[in-house]
Amino acid sequence: MLVNAGQNVTGINFILDSQATISGKLLAPDGVTGVANSFVYLQQMVMSGTFTYTDTIVSSKTDANGNYMFNARTGTYVVQAAATDYPLEYYMNALTPETAAPLTLSTGINLVLDSTWVHHRNGHRQRWRHADC
Repeated sequence: MLVNAGQNVTGINFILDSQATISGKLLAPDGVTGVANSFVYLQQMVMSGTFTYTDTIVSSKTDANGNYMFNARTGTYVVQAAATDYPLEYYMNALTPETAAPLTLSTGINLVLDSTWVHHRNGHRQRWRHADC
């Protein structure tokens, strides 16, 4: 649509998608101390021919206590955490997006990962405690 100077255009409407909320806490290896100023990413797996990659949809920076939260549209995603001095890790003991447990967000559902993500410096272990996912 071409809009010329001085022309008024009306009737451009949007229908907003429903969103779900994902939140949790990023913890140090002691399982108690929150990891501040780190990032948690919500990513979609994308297939391009024979190549698969992740596309970051939204990210959240952890607060002083390691808490994070973000909103996302309905869909299926993987969750990744990145913290200084720790390797990149994915939800549910995965070191790669292909082996990460996917989260499926549905319309009208608030998904709160009532869990803890424990980073281990060697990159081989992480633990999520969860009650209702």
